Amino acid sequence: MIQVDIVLAIAIFLSIPLAVVFALWIFYNFHGGEEKTAADSAEQVQQCPYCTCVFVNDKQGDVVMCPKCKSYIAE
Repeated sequence: MIQVDIVLAIAIFLSIPLAVVFALWIFYNFHGGEEKTAADSAEQVQQCPYCTCVFVNDKQGDVVMCPKCKSYIAE
């Protein structure tokens, strides 16, 4: 019979969740798909010159509004 002391029990207790997280990371890294989001294109990402908030501009227009400070930014 295998004797389990406190050190081995703690090592098993910590390594099982670590192995699960590693396996999920590998799974989602390789099988997650290649869906493109709005933030994937660099021309849609803007930075507010007043509050330096970085946000995705998904609206088609000449003037956009910063979501943080609510100031209008001309493109």
